[in-house]
Amino acid sequence: MLRKLIKHGWRVVTEAHTTYWLVVDVLSALIPTSVATGTTAWLGEHSIAILAMIFVFAFAVSALAIIVTLGYRAERQGTTRQVTPDNAAASRRSIDRIPLIELRRMAAAAGWNFVSQDSLHLIDLVDAIRQGAIDGTLTVWGRLNRYNDERLMRAEPLDRIPVDHWREFRISANAMLAGDNFYVQSWSPNEKLQSYVDLHVERTQAAAWLRSDAEDFKGRTRSAS
Repeated sequence: MLRKLIKHGWRVVTEAHTTYWLVVDVLSALIPTSVATGTTAWLGEHSIAILAMIFVFAFAVSALAIIVTLGYRAERQGTTRQVTPDNAAASRRSIDRIPLIELRRMAAAAGWNFVSQDSLHLIDLVDAIRQGAIDGTLTVWGRLNRYNDERLMRAEPLDRIPVDHWREFRISANAMLAGDNFYVQSWSPNEKLQSYVDLHVERTQAAAWLRSDAEDFKGRTRSAS
């Protein structure tokens, strides 16, 4: 550890401007060195050789202490730089949200049948999404349906939909076959409750969910005939 600090400190010293080194670092070492040598002489030691040895030793110790201190500061600054908000924000991945229409395409590629007239896999998929949202294994985002103006609604932010929302709401299955995800929304028989439109999920989570929990729902709904 000490060797590492000395190495960092010496790098700071060699990279520092010459004037800075002379004025700050050298004087910082000379002050305690002079105090130690003067104190020794004041106590009665007048041998030039001994005073010179004390001066050299004190200067070496002071210089080493300064280098170690500089190394410690450099290491701390390096650590702090790694966790600054800007660096942290740059390293964080943004949420890769995809519309439910894209999730339906992913499901089709994974073997879900949304083409045959006798297949009810679409109902199975929306039931699976609802259960996943309640279980917390699938996070769903949407735009809170607070306005009657579609232009305003399309500009609304995507909110993380609370889990309790799905105890009262279901997903409009037929809208997932259309081309505009904006109309894929939650709905409830209780029209007084606010729904969400333009439903989205996170790509990576949704892909893993399709391979696991969603598989239990595929083919669950049977035709009455």
